[in-house]
This record gives sequence, structure tokens and C-alpha cells, in this order.
Amino acid sequence: MGPEGTWTHQASLDLFGDQVELVPFNDGLFEAYENGCVDVACVPATTSLVGTTLYLDQVLRLRSPRVIAEYPKVLSYSLMASKDASFSMITKVLGHAVALQEVAGRLDENMPNVERESRKGATSLVAKPRPR
Repeated sequence: MGPEGTWTHQASLDLFGDQVELVPFNDGLFEAYENGCVDVACVPATTSLVGTTLYLDQVLRLRSPRVIAEYPKVLSYSLMASKDASFSMITKVLGHAVALQEVAGRLDENMPNVERESRKGATSLVAKPRPR
């Protein structure tokens, strides 16, 4: 699953609750699953807006993938900025690759010239105070 606060983290809590130990992975999740280091991997394989995610190919390459649950939720996203920022000051939007795909139409319409960068943990970057 992803870091705390992500939709994958929320899905893990909703689906498994306290039945399992939740361990966030940035890299190596599929290898850990294949090697038996983790029993269950919670990953977004498809979404209603963009269809398959970049994780589906990795899931299908596993020796014996087994779907044990679905998480049919409508997801929402927020544009976060430091408290001193204004909409016109935004030059770059950071987000998880799947989230950026899901909001691409909205960004195209409202922020067509803003750079987009796929980055895990983007919300923690906004939350950190900037040196002055």
C-alpha cells in the first residue's frame, strides 16, 4: 500500500481494518509479495476515470495473483498549496501518477500551462515549511 493518507492506505484500512499489519511500501512491494515477505498487497489496478493503472501490468506479472477484494469508491482530489500561495502563483502540480491521470481534464481546463510532475508523497512536500 502507499503512504498514510493515500487512497490505497484508506482502502487497506476499510478492507482489512486491524486484521493485518499495514506496512507502507515506496518500492519493492511486488518483490516482497513474490518472496513471501508480505501476505497481501493492496494496489490500485483500475480506476473508473482512467481505466487501468500503471500497477496492473506488475500485478499480472506475479506468479499467482489473487484478487481478494474490490474497493468501489468514488475518489476525490484536492489541490493543496502553501498558505501564502495564490492560484496564479502555481507553476507546478505534483501528484501521484494515477491522481494526475484522473485530474488531467480538470488541469487541462483550468491550468493548461502548469507543469505536472509525478511524485510519490507530494502532499508531504506541501506540508513542510519552506525556508525563508
